[in-house]
Amino acid sequence: MRKADSPILPSVNWKHAPVYKLARMLSRNLDTFIPLPHAFNIKNTIQLMNDLLDNHFDQDLKFVSVNIMNIYSNIPITELIKIIEIMCKQNDLNIEIKNEIITMCNILTKQNYFQYEDLQYIQEDGLAMGPRTSSFFSEICLQYLESTKIFDILLKYHIIGYFQYVGDILIVYKNEVTNIQEELDSFNNTNNVIYYGRRSE
Repeated sequence: MRKADSPILPSVNWKHAPVYKLARMLSRNLDTFIPLPHAFNIKNTIQLMNDLLDNHFDQDLKFVSVNIMNIYSNIPITELIKIIEIMCKQNDLNIEIKNEIITMCNILTKQNYFQYEDLQYIQEDGLAMGPRTSSFFSEICLQYLESTKIFDILLKYHIIGYFQYVGDILIVYKNEVTNIQEELDSFNNTNNVIYYGRRSE
């Protein structure tokens, strides 16, 4: 959660957390049971450059960089659990495995307290900052949003390219065809929590 007087993103060491081993185990295996489509994801800047070159985009295109504000702390936990249940059903998991996954996810999302110096703190909203599972949980939420709502917005506004990396997004469009601010407003109207903020153009 970046603040004006705190230019870096804080991180919490989870190595001695009570459910550290559970988080490590689930982060290693959850993708096996509910694989993500990764339809818009890129692995690194090299892949991004190759994708841009392979698509032979016109020279008159514009690019806008967008990021999802405070991604971990803004993931809605109740909605996340519902999405995981939907994905378990879509992947035809038997009831025992589904129940075990949901139970573990509930345990991990409630492990949201940490110690700084001699004081104990509770993170009131969203995903905890330390566990490995938080990045995967956020991807589950974002990719579900992309496949169910964002994709239709991309079509509506004739977006030519949409590339996502851990909440950082590059959008390629034609200025004479797309009103980029209206498109971003449509992104933000898809939910009440996750906010897409325009960074640069």
